[in-house]
Amino acid sequence: MRDQLRAAQENLGTDVTPHDFRRTVATQVARGSTLAHATALLGHADESTTARHYVQRIHLAPDLRVVPAQLVAQASDEASI
Repeated sequence: MRDQLRAAQENLGTDVTPHDFRRTVATQVARGSTLAHATALLGHADESTTARHYVQRIHLAPDLRVVPAQLVAQASDEASI
């Protein structure tokens, strides 16, 4: 997965880390559901940790929703070679 992520980063000209995916998913869950759901998803014991590091930083998190689809497409292309 790490090699695929690095290849996608080069193709997209972006610097995305696995933690960025975690932050993006948590942000989307917090927006669409509840802070409790986001906290459970991340495995945090306390909602304040999730709120402090994810929910309050929604405006800082890059929008990475397109990257997983691009990774899948790239992996499919490589598999067909």
